[in-house]
Amino acid sequence: MPFIQKIVRVVENKVGRKVLHIGRHLVGLHPRAKNINLWVQDSSTDVKILMCGMGGIGKTTIAKFVYNLNYQAFECTAFIAPIREKSEQPSGLVHLQEHLLSNILKRKKKDMFNVDESIIAIEQAIYCKRVLLVLDDVSKAKQLDALLGTQEFYPGSKIIITTRHKWLLKAHRDHKMYIVEKLGDSDSMELFCWHAFGQNHPVDGYEELSNRVVYCCGGIPLAHEILGSSLLGKSIDVWISTLEKLEAIPDAQIIRQLKLSYESLQDEHDKNLFLYIACFFVGNEISDTVTILDGCSFFARVGIESLIDRCLITIEKDNKMMMHQLIKEMGRQIVDQKSPQELGRRSRLWRHKDSFIVLKEKKVLGSLKILNISHSLQLTRTLEFFGLPNLEKLILKGCVGLIEVCESIGSLKGLTVLNLEDCKNLRKFSNIGKLKFLETLIIAGCSNMTEFLADLKNVESLKVFQADKVAINHLLPNTSRGFKLWDAFSRPWLPKPCKSVEGFWASLPHSLVNLSLVECNLSNDSFPTDLCNLVSLQELNLSGNPLRSVPDCINRLRRLKILLLARCRRLQYVRVTNVEQLSRVESTLVKRIICNQPYLEKRPIHSFTRFINLLKHEGVFKLEHLVKVEREMLNNLGLFNLELIRNLVVRLAFPLSYCRDPESQGYQTKDLPIQGLNEFGIFNTFLPKTEAPSWCNELNRGSSISFIVPSYPNLWIRGLNVCGVYALSKRKDTWFPFPIFTRISNKTKDLNWMYNPWLHGFPVEDGEELAWISHWKFGNELESGDEIIISMVTDDSFEVKECGFNIVWVDHREEKETSFNMGHNSSPHQVKTGVYLLSHHHFPMDYHNHLTAPRWFRELFGDSIKFEGISSTYSYTYLEWEKKH
Repeated sequence: MPFIQKIVRVVENKVGRKVLHIGRHLVGLHPRAKNINLWVQDSSTDVKILMCGMGGIGKTTIAKFVYNLNYQAFECTAFIAPIREKSEQPSGLVHLQEHLLSNILKRKKKDMFNVDESIIAIEQAIYCKRVLLVLDDVSKAKQLDALLGTQEFYPGSKIIITTRHKWLLKAHRDHKMYIVEKLGDSDSMELFCWHAFGQNHPVDGYEELSNRVVYCCGGIPLAHEILGSSLLGKSIDVWISTLEKLEAIPDAQIIRQLKLSYESLQDEHDKNLFLYIACFFVGNEISDTVTILDGCSFFARVGIESLIDRCLITIEKDNKMMMHQLIKEMGRQIVDQKSPQELGRRSRLWRHKDSFIVLKEKKVLGSLKILNISHSLQLTRTLEFFGLPNLEKLILKGCVGLIEVCESIGSLKGLTVLNLEDCKNLRKFSNIGKLKFLETLIIAGCSNMTEFLADLKNVESLKVFQADKVAINHLLPNTSRGFKLWDAFSRPWLPKPCKSVEGFWASLPHSLVNLSLVECNLSNDSFPTDLCNLVSLQELNLSGNPLRSVPDCINRLRRLKILLLARCRRLQYVRVTNVEQLSRVESTLVKRIICNQPYLEKRPIHSFTRFINLLKHEGVFKLEHLVKVEREMLNNLGLFNLELIRNLVVRLAFPLSYCRDPESQGYQTKDLPIQGLNEFGIFNTFLPKTEAPSWCNELNRGSSISFIVPSYPNLWIRGLNVCGVYALSKRKDTWFPFPIFTRISNKTKDLNWMYNPWLHGFPVEDGEELAWISHWKFGNELESGDEIIISMVTDDSFEVKECGFNIVWVDHREEKETSFNMGHNSSPHQVKTGVYLLSHHHFPMDYHNHLTAPRWFRELFGDSIKFEGISSTYSYTYLEWEKKH
């Protein structure tokens, strides 16, 4: 009898489960749900998946679709919705818990007294069963805690969570994230047409109008459904009228859905930040936006992260901050609704016509804090500013006709940001010294501006000053006082005012934190011996200037953290001793780089590898003629007679980038005398095979060799010599530059070192054989009895002919060398436990499996290392750094 009852109960459970209603028009749903559906059906240990996206994007519909396809394959299922809304009601969380228990246990709801009691009941109910749960519209972590508890789930269970907050599962392990993307153009049109016309394409005569409506919807399924249904059966006149309204004011029902994400922001700081971005900064570089907002006492970085988590903004590949059109309009509508009728009472003005109306009325606009009249091409002179007592930000970007800024700007006592970027004809600007609270001043691109900086030093609160593409000699204060234009005619014998380089630097206030002077034609002679007045400076951007070296005065800036020298193509010598971050140096003339250790540790140092003339990067590598190398190192390698090779020349390949096209400057070659390269504690040289030391005469045929480290009384290991002989292969359709690695594996200690030199010898002719000889300072990393495998790895461009080794022993009475240890010094380059990738190059390591990875990559890393793990460790740091700098 118990057995029969069990069967009956199982059947009841199966029969009692209901399919969820989705809707008739499932346009674009199958491809958007494909990955989640596969995840539900696989046997992975990832229990939870987070479906993130803005309101109306289709998260709930996708979750219902996946649930309907899979609910019969699970022992118990539940779809709990809408969690955000219900949890805000009295005893909301307890009621949600009761609903979940009712679904799992297939019984009527049983009253629970509190959240904690319910959590225990839920854990007892679901953690011994294979369950499929969908938690729809979760907004807070405590909702998850109440519905899922803290116990491990039964193997094979799957939890789908839909939310607008990416951070929701940051504290949870074993979960995946799926970002729900907007609909593509064709799916958008089809979905709209089903609701507007009852078919999958527009009715004749409505094609162009349909395109305009679909554009306004911006790929949001909810918007297509609402607008399509509202236009069903309407005349063209109604469509046109609706469109005119829609392009000015988005549909209220759509806005209400989108506004929920805004209202969920935790504090007024983030809400204000969102409104500022919606009104003024969409499409701007994130770094520029952060600089401006931080200068106004905003905590922009942490606030922007909060907006990203809620899917309110995105950061595109070009590092620009973007926002969906409907979300932007929602933010602007919030500002408008605070004062629908009176423009002057609004806190932000971004429409040019609104700004000019307010300014021309010359009213006292007590509440106006931001005025943006950028790209007003006809504006030649600003109006008076006396009626704007509380203005904090004045943005005049791209007003190319602007010649003069009214002197009344000095009355804006609370102004913190003044942006005059690309006002190319601006010449006159006075009273800057009266802006006592100005924190950000941008005059980048004001190429015709004459002197105005005489009183800039009085702006003691200025933190950010950007004067890119401005001739500095135009901004220098005159050293002669009392000289007037009339004197040039009436007293021509008087000396004319002169410009002083020291005067420019001296005019900068001591409060400056960020100074940008990109493409200002600054040479080394443009810098003083000291910059003692810039005691607060932390970031200096000198990109695009004809500097030959880093001026000494910059190294005396005690608080400087970031120095940017991109596109300084005349640089020959870089010495920075006080910065944490140095931008990519792009001059091919650079011969020497000296940096402090914190910089070397924090920066992906392979980004300097495009310098064919670079001879030394302090603390990173050193390249020098073999005759200048220390005698001890030459003896270690067995190179006792340099006279035989002193005048030999070898062609060296310097990789500049990683690409398929040899004509795209992916690498350069240079004929040089025999060189010694020292990096990562590994010394290298490239010789013709015929000139290799005597121990290279007995090498193993092929690309690898293995051995057991022997034991000798009274001797210890100083290092390991490795020799690989290679030549050009017959393949011509290969990548450039050719990757070439030495891999040394200590099988006993489960340690692996993979080394790719900064440069390598390049055989000039077919058949020419080169010997790559290297000395590794292993020290204690090699011990008697260790099993060692050495292999040379390259792509199909090279053919490795021979491989060999030579252990360097020294008398135990000599003091052991402790200055370098391969294990300790390789730790910053660890890509996996016991696996070290020593390379200053960036390879495209985002291979997901053996099928997409090239042969040399598969041979180098083998099957035991996940490619995704290597990619995230090795490439991610580089890419993230590039975005910021």
